[in-house]
Order: sequence, then C-alpha cells, then structure tokens
Amino acid sequence: MKKLVLVLFLFLIPISSYYCADNSSLYLSLDLGEESYTFGLSSNPITSVTPQPTDTQVKLEPVNTDNGYIGVIGNVYGNTNNNELHFYWNIASPKSFSVYVGVDGPLNRTNWSTGQENQELDWTVSVDEQVINKDNYNNKCLLYTHNPENGRNAYSSKEIIIYTEPVDYGIYGGNLIFTIQEG
Repeated sequence: MKKLVLVLFLFLIPISSYYCADNSSLYLSLDLGEESYTFGLSSNPITSVTPQPTDTQVKLEPVNTDNGYIGVIGNVYGNTNNNELHFYWNIASPKSFSVYVGVDGPLNRTNWSTGQENQELDWTVSVDEQVINKDNYNNKCLLYTHNPENGRNAYSSKEIIIYTEPVDYGIYGGNLIFTIQEG
C-alpha cells in the first residue's frame, strides 16, 4: 500500500507542475523493480551486508583416515586444515528464486604422468543434510531460497563440505555447478 501511495503521489507532481508553470515539464522516475544480485565463493563465512571474502585459495586437503588419504574441505573426517568453502549472497530483489549446487560427475585425473588414463575419483558434496555423491551425481543441494515476502534484501552464506574417496596419487578436477531457479 505504501508503494502505491508513493507512486500515485509522484504521478501527481508532474501533472500539477505542468499546470503551474508555462511551457515547462517535469519528468520524475521511480523504479521499484531495481534489483541487485551478488553471489560468490569464499573460504570464510559472510556475516555482513558488505561481503569480505577471503582471497585464500580453497583446496581439498589430504586427511589420513583408516582407509587411506582422502581430500577434504570443511569440518569433516577430523580435518584440522581449517579450509572451508562458503557460497555467499547479497541480494535486493522482488522476485522469488532458489540457488542450488550440483556436480557434473566424478573428479577426473588431470595429470597423466603415471600413464593411467580416464581415472576417476568419487567425491561427496554436502550442504546441511543434503548430499551429492557417486550414487546420485544428478542431485542438487539447495543453498538459498529468496522469498521477498520475508524481505526484499538478504545477505549471508552457506557452507559447502566436500570430501573424496581414498585417493590415488594424481591431480583431479571436477566442476561445481550453481543453478538459479525462479519460483
């Protein structure tokens, strides 16, 4: 209701100005639909409206388990490396949408110095209680849902935890895929 009254008031200003001034016009514009979206990745949680992401490279660190070494990001499997990965947002929007993270399959070996081609490494990506792994690489984990009824502006972050199966020597690469879905 407040927006409607403000818009009507702004339309009355140009009309009354036109009748009070000779051969002059006044143009006012009010864009109530202006939107702003900032998304990113950081190695620290974001807790303020002005994100201060850490510039430190976030990488999987080796952690020795009973089954051998696994690669880890986050507080899981006794990881003492303090490496974290956070997806953050700072949004001003009148639209409803959700943001998801997914993967495109297992990690693939990116160096071939050992002569082993097409070697894959299974990994697990989790957000809260949601999990993506070798049994469901097509799944997506919900990171954030924006509902303008709860407020047009929002900022925060969500931790993403990643770990691999026991690792053979090599360099592996894979893709995290972020998807925005309206509604």
